[in-house]
Amino acid sequence: MAATKRIRLQKNQQRMLEALEKTEGLISEASTIARIPVNSHYQWYRDNEKYRELYDAIRGKTLDEAEKGLKNNVKKDNQRAIEFVLDRLGKDRGYGAKREKINIDLSIDDDLEKIDRIMQAMVKGNLSFDMGERLLKAIQLKVDIREHVEFEERLKDLEKAVEDNEEG
Repeated sequence: MAATKRIRLQKNQQRMLEALEKTEGLISEASTIARIPVNSHYQWYRDNEKYRELYDAIRGKTLDEAEKGLKNNVKKDNQRAIEFVLDRLGKDRGYGAKREKINIDLSIDDDLEKIDRIMQAMVKGNLSFDMGERLLKAIQLKVDIREHVEFEERLKDLEKAVEDNEEG
């Protein structure tokens, strides 16, 4: 009986590894395909060196594909990919400097002050240009909305004044 259980366990491990290969290492998805509980995978990974080696090889292939995609994006001058690589691999050349946490209070009314703070943080390298651009767009949207609301209020005031003038 013990030998049968051992053979079945090996078949289940193989079935799980085949499902992991199909899903490029995604454990929960492979577990569903193979109809094997997720915790079985983790137990096998922890206790069985051969299973661990085979799973790590599957994950290695997935990582290789991700690296190829990153490399292709860098070749296409994708700014985010370039920043990612420089942050991770360019430390010895001065890239990837630790960014300080900054607090930019966007609730203040002075939009020029907000813009100034964001620009200073970007120049100092405390805020990525991507995030700075997003914040600046948010400020512009807020200004646009405020101007629209003010315009609508003025228009209502004008309509009321015209009505009052026509009545009086």
